Amino acid sequence: MIKEASQFHCGFDNRLIRPLSKLLNGIGAGLCFLIMFLILVDVTLRYFFKTSVPGSTELVELILVGLVFLGIAYTQFEKGHINIDFLTSRLPHNIQSIVGSITYLLTLGIVALITWRIFEYAKKSADVKVGILYIPVSLLSIWQLLVVPCCVSYCV
Repeated sequence: MIKEASQFHCGFDNRLIRPLSKLLNGIGAGLCFLIMFLILVDVTLRYFFKTSVPGSTELVELILVGLVFLGIAYTQFEKGHINIDFLTSRLPHNIQSIVGSITYLLTLGIVALITWRIFEYAKKSADVKVGILYIPVSLLSIWQLLVVPCCVSYCV
């Protein structure tokens, strides 16, 4: 039950986390609009002028990374992730609390591991340029900062 999932949190001040997650979600919504606009321009140029926006596929791929990670924090705060509880709902309430805490700790550990690996990858590939636009990977490592709010949001 989603209502019961809200009982598990690490005690962060919601007055700080809620506005921050809403801000990140708003930025994500702006990125979604940017993707729609870029694809609209690309399709229109292809249809009428038989050309396209150079690197539009790469830009959409990069923006999608930000879109996903910016939305995760808000979704976690609002308890919007899928929660299957057909086994845990039959357990006593105190066992449900223990299982929920273990689940959140495991999730936090996995997200921390992903965050660490992204930072390691960014350090190793700082001089590499990708795609037709030759976007330096060091510029792309700005996206790795988006993983940090995602990681923190799992403690909410």
